[in-house]
Amino acid sequence: MKTIVVLGMHRCGTSMTAGILHHLGVHMGDYGFKPNGWNEKGYFENRYITEINEKILSKAGGLWNNPPSRERILTLGRMNEIGEIVNREKRELWGWKDPRTCLTIEIFLPFIENPYYVIIKRNRQSVVDSLYDRGGKLEDRQKLGNLYDVYVERCDEFIKTVDSKKALTLQYEDIINNSKIYIDKIADFIGVPRKDLSGFVEARLKHF
Repeated sequence: MKTIVVLGMHRCGTSMTAGILHHLGVHMGDYGFKPNGWNEKGYFENRYITEINEKILSKAGGLWNNPPSRERILTLGRMNEIGEIVNREKRELWGWKDPRTCLTIEIFLPFIENPYYVIIKRNRQSVVDSLYDRGGKLEDRQKLGNLYDVYVERCDEFIKTVDSKKALTLQYEDIINNSKIYIDKIADFIGVPRKDLSGFVEARLKHF
């Protein structure tokens, strides 16, 4: 069994990465969000994982855009609800994508088997611009930049603890510009046959 966890900040290309994994044969779950103008090809986000992540952040005194400290999250201890979700969703090759997992991944570790991590990064300013536009230009850009920094720093600190053979870090812009090369890298990393998914990755769909 392999568990493929996508880690990355909101608007970094996690949906694109999860969609690639889906088309490569990874069971990514029961999707809770339909395609829309911000992700025309879908979010590929397991609604049960999203719900439990929101619950974790709320119990720790925060939200996705007001992250609680790592220490507050870890005080929650073992959450058996996660085990119930994992047992229901897991397959021989399965995984999930939810940007909040950058903050909560350590709470999941007792419940997942043989995890592999696909980390997706994107230019900071592009993420800030995309979040700013998505929020109806009501958010403060500096706050959004600080939020980006929290997600990236938490993810980076966690990945330092992972076997390097089980972590693949990708840049959003690289996938957009050279999709075949990087889709093949993902396929090789998770150990599945390569597929031509160039039609799935379209530069026109990126925001900023």
